[in-house]
Amino acid sequence: MDKVQMLEEKILKVVDRIKVLTDENKMLNSRVKELEDDLKKKESQLESLKHNTKEIDKLSADLNKLQQEKEGTKGQIESILKELESVGL
Repeated sequence: MDKVQMLEEKILKVVDRIKVLTDENKMLNSRVKELEDDLKKKESQLESLKHNTKEIDKLSADLNKLQQEKEGTKGQIESILKELESVGL
């Protein structure tokens, strides 16, 4: 083989390798984009969950307050009923 043929073969190998690497790079870039899109979706879901958690915490606090008010009102009613009973009604 002469040197020109050897160089041509080496150049062809390098060109083929560049094509393979270019294809791999395109595939990896595509995968990175998919992962970035998934990450954005997950971050959005997380924000939604955080918002829901805040709403649940507020509702839970409201429920506790109402339960306390209910118990207070129940105590007042029982006290009134005892007073009415003591006066004979």
